[in-house]
Amino acid sequence: DDFIVTDAPEGSNFGETLDITRFSPAGERPDGLVFMLLIDDSGSMYDGPDGRPSPGPAQTRAALARREARNFIDGLGSSLDRAGLAEFGTRYRVLAGPRTDRASLIDRLGISTPPVPEEAYTELYAAITRSAGDMASQKGRRIVILFSDGENYPYAERKGLPHPDYGNRVFT
Repeated sequence: DDFIVTDAPEGSNFGETLDITRFSPAGERPDGLVFMLLIDDSGSMYDGPDGRPSPGPAQTRAALARREARNFIDGLGSSLDRAGLAEFGTRYRVLAGPRTDRASLIDRLGISTPPVPEEAYTELYAAITRSAGDMASQKGRRIVILFSDGENYPYAERKGLPHPDYGNRVFT
């Protein structure tokens, strides 16, 4: 009674309620889950949560995203679950591949600092595409969790110059 599952055909609104016939908290997954925590480190992440200039480094969207990523890592339940970290702005960077060592992940989160203007763009769609590609070789159920203020702001399109890694390609 605590869960409702809905589904809908492609292109229509959710609405059909499905019966839950069985529930297993462990999910019957012998391999565990594999998470990639994808953290936006673009220029807009250094504003406050309301979009205005932040009163200090601890009150930025970037600091909030890292804090929530730490909370997520701390809350991983199964010892079989693995998590990795990547961040992006203009460029995409893997900070740590999927692993069970929670402490090393938290260490790699580090403290964020605002990017220089050339690195402050938000290649959101490129980062999602790349992180999904990085996860393709992992066994088990794979999940990308995005920490972002949610706006794609591609370098090539906004700057009018080829992206340092993607050229004139704009991801959709």
